[in-house]
Amino acid sequence: MYDIIVIGGGPAGMSAAIYARRSGRSVLVIERAAFGGQMATSPRVENYPGFSSVSGAELADRMLEQAAALGAELELGEATGIEPGAIKTVHTDDGDFQARAVIVAAGVKHRRLGLPGEEELTGNGVSFCAVCDGAFYAGRTAAVVGGGNSAVQEALLLAQSCEYVVLCHRRELTAERSLLDALEAQENVSVMNYVRPTGFLRAEDGALRGVSAAVVVQIERAAGTEQYAIRLGGTSDAVYLACRSNSEQLNTAEDTGTSLSRWVISMEDGHMTIRSARYLSRTLQYDADAGCFRCYAKTKTPLTVYRGETSSLWYTTQPKMHDHQLVETGRREPTCTMSGWIDFRCTICGELRRQPLEPLGHEVVNGLCVRCGEVMQLPFRDVPEDAYYYDAVVWGLFRGVVNGTTMTTFSPDLSCTRAQAVTFLWRAAGSPEPTASEMTFTDVKADSYYYKAVLWAVENKITSGMSDTLFAPDATCSRSQIVTFLYRMQNSPESKAENPFTDVKADAYYANAVLWAVENGVTTGASATTFDPAGDCTRGQIVTFLYRCLSK
Repeated sequence: MYDIIVIGGGPAGMSAAIYARRSGRSVLVIERAAFGGQMATSPRVENYPGFSSVSGAELADRMLEQAAALGAELELGEATGIEPGAIKTVHTDDGDFQARAVIVAAGVKHRRLGLPGEEELTGNGVSFCAVCDGAFYAGRTAAVVGGGNSAVQEALLLAQSCEYVVLCHRRELTAERSLLDALEAQENVSVMNYVRPTGFLRAEDGALRGVSAAVVVQIERAAGTEQYAIRLGGTSDAVYLACRSNSEQLNTAEDTGTSLSRWVISMEDGHMTIRSARYLSRTLQYDADAGCFRCYAKTKTPLTVYRGETSSLWYTTQPKMHDHQLVETGRREPTCTMSGWIDFRCTICGELRRQPLEPLGHEVVNGLCVRCGEVMQLPFRDVPEDAYYYDAVVWGLFRGVVNGTTMTTFSPDLSCTRAQAVTFLWRAAGSPEPTASEMTFTDVKADSYYYKAVLWAVENKITSGMSDTLFAPDATCSRSQIVTFLYRMQNSPESKAENPFTDVKADAYYANAVLWAVENGVTTGASATTFDPAGDCTRGQIVTFLYRCLSK
């Protein structure tokens, strides 16, 4: 049995293995293909600290050597399942392995186009790796589909050996600026935005000879409406839309007459442009957020194009108002340290919306995150692992709630000031910007580290100060004060707990707060029958109160 099993041998998996071994944990790394992941296929890595430029294969080898030298065990095999429990069992195609924690760093896989014949042509004209297969296309024309860093890197690599490279993407390129600058310097690379592949062109013997593409207007006017595709086929660079006089329709027949109300669809600098032949300043521009084309003139009058009858478009000068009917189209779950999101699309108008999901944060038990398996090492020599506040300090430090008093000390027995207590609460709440701008306390200066925290605490009725004009930031925070701050932060909920403490009177301002804290496991008091409300609250105690209250 191992302390930790890491599923995935890419950079993330190797990093996890290295950190775990340095912490004295036994580690097994399971990789189904090749150690290094997709990074190993990258010709150059230029954004990894410590290397101005290094091949992905070399960097992967160095990571593997370091993990192995530290004692990490390596296993080639595919993980097929995980059985949860105090001891986790990882099933693979080569047997079962057990560990106390499992880190899933499975990486990513190649994204496919989903076109007919793709599987058959993979390895016979369709490739996912320019490093691996680029030499097969030397002196020929190659098409690259995508617009991110990986796609642009592949196009740059192919440009060194191919006669011509076409990079097509369904929207604007999203790669880093340095890669886009390098791409613009290539004379044999052409970029086509707002284009998607629709199929593979085959020779008589079945070999791949090209890719068909279409420019697609993806707009939905009502539930059940189909998409309307505008193609720039053959060698033509424009399609004419003739507008019937005094009509609400545009048809797709080529305009051979003398109508002055023509709309010309063309590719200009890699962009699809729909321009009025009569009013050159009026163009239809694709609004990606709204999922439709809008006509922009000098007057900014919107003209929205929707799918209409067969072989036609119709438009309205008034926007279609409706309640969005959203369906989920994709999601990325948040992790302890990374945010996630949920994508939605309106079934009526096609509008896309993204709902962000906050990082989950580490859930630490005995110095180990039970969510991701990361080993939380503290830099503080005065916080032993068996201290009651150990997990709380780990939580507070990695959430940015508390800091040490020095680089190597936390000073858990040091009394906490009122300013520190309010600042810890504010940081635990995410350091929100206070809406109030006027400070009523004369002893809280605008340049003090706790200024915004005090403003926030006052406007949220967590504290009202020691008087109307004094907050007493340097005064020691008592146990009754911090429990009351937390209680008010939780909107002063009712408690049905009985009072076990003889030193907490029923009419005390903190009485309800203490009962709530006992009921919710925030504190058990100084003893079975005393709470010590006037006692100084230490740094170890206050971070523990915060952890018990806010980490649930």
